[in-house]
Amino acid sequence: MKLKNILFVVSIVVGQLTAASAQKYSSIGDLPLISGDTIYNCTVGYRTFGSLNKDKSNAILFCTWYMGTSEDLQENIGGKSLVDSVKYFVIAVDALGDGISTSPSNYKGTHGKKYPIITITDMVRSQYAMLRKEFGITQLHGIIGGSMGGMQVFDWIVTYPEYMKKAIAYVGTPRLSNYNRLTFSLLADIITMGKKYSMSEADQSRVYSMTFDLVLRSPEHFNKTVSHQDFQKYLARYRRDSISTERFENLLVQLSAMSDHDISLPWNNSMETAASKVKAKLFIIVSDNDLTVNPQPAIEFAKMTNAQLLQLQNDCGHLAPGCESEKCNAMIREFFDR
Repeated sequence: MKLKNILFVVSIVVGQLTAASAQKYSSIGDLPLISGDTIYNCTVGYRTFGSLNKDKSNAILFCTWYMGTSEDLQENIGGKSLVDSVKYFVIAVDALGDGISTSPSNYKGTHGKKYPIITITDMVRSQYAMLRKEFGITQLHGIIGGSMGGMQVFDWIVTYPEYMKKAIAYVGTPRLSNYNRLTFSLLADIITMGKKYSMSEADQSRVYSMTFDLVLRSPEHFNKTVSHQDFQKYLARYRRDSISTERFENLLVQLSAMSDHDISLPWNNSMETAASKVKAKLFIIVSDNDLTVNPQPAIEFAKMTNAQLLQLQNDCGHLAPGCESEKCNAMIREFFDR
């Protein structure tokens, strides 16, 4: 094959890959919420990777973490990454409130209505509507998500238990612990009180980010990675990074959704009953040193559902899967392939 022909083929392939990961939007209409309120003209953002096979049996849904978007998930999708987009058709979906899907920052409600309170279940319902409308998928091969994405996975497997064959939740939980609810309440108060007392975006961002960092990693990991000599330089980055007021409004609705997250609520707070609804094969990954999302509820749920369980015991806290990415990636790929 001549060089110009090779370059032409390469340009087509690169173009297809670029197009496949472009931001897409699905208008799913009015979305009724758990609260009884409604998101009018709801839009769900997503990106696709790989090819959907003829019988639509190779689709995997990838849910975003707190503060994350489908664009952020791209580095975890590929042939040797967390989710294999060569073998599977991967749909990275933007959760409500992330600034891409319908969120306080882009909401145009009717009659001047403000963005309503949402739950993790509302996020899941919006994603289900998008999948049925855009792809006509009647059953996913699998679903995966980490942190808030893991919370969505836990909700998915009880809200639509027949809709996926396999599910992976990493550093997520079926119910947020009260310790974590206290942390998230503090983060929410930083946002609301900052607005109330007209704090600058820079000051509000600094306090918020420092507070979040306190629970993101273990003290041992932080002390090991930030030397005594470099601490002031590390501290200075909080003064450089700034979160916009609009972004804060988005974070607030996701914080609220996580704080109230509990998949047992529809069954009189019985986690055993919720566990009995699960039909998918389940793989749960937790971090024993996780201060952001306490691992115990997920460990107990794994026992109730006979799920495959991986307990990471490194000192990386909530970021533990990233510190053992080679191991986790291999186990996740093997689970989806099995």
